[in-house]
Parts: sequence; structure tokens; C-alpha cells
Amino acid sequence: MGFLKELGLSSLGTPYLLTGIFVLVFLFVIFMTWCLLPFAIFGIKDRLDELIEEQKKTNALLAKARDPEDERDRESIYVSRRRHL
Repeated sequence: MGFLKELGLSSLGTPYLLTGIFVLVFLFVIFMTWCLLPFAIFGIKDRLDELIEEQKKTNALLAKARDPEDERDRESIYVSRRRHL
């Protein structure tokens, strides 16, 4: 900590200096995250849409396997329930 005394800072100001540096680094990280997050969201949007479609297909297959004698269209039931939510 001798370099702080050379700069004219006493040991009493050291905690404030270190806290200030920590706050600045933390704010910089938050700022960079805030700037880059939209690109990450738009980058995975297509993959999420594919996963949703696959999940719908899986749900339809599971519904058929659960009740094979029921011939109603499960997809139309799902869509009608989603409209009422």
C-alpha cells in the first residue's frame, strides 16, 4: 500500500478507494450485460420456437397414447384453451 501514500492517499481513504473501484467495475459489468442481452435473446429465438413446436408434437403423441379411442383433435383443444387464458 506504499503506492497510495506516494499518491497522497492515507490508509484511511483506502477502503473508500477500493469500494469505488469495485462499484465502477460492477456497474461496467451490468452495463455490458444490459447492452448484450438483446442480442442473446434474439439469437436463441429460432431455437426456442423449434423447441415449442417439438413440445406440441410430443404432447399430441402423449395424448394419443393415453387415450387412443378418443378421436378429438387435441391441437384444437390446446389452441382454444390458450385463447381463453
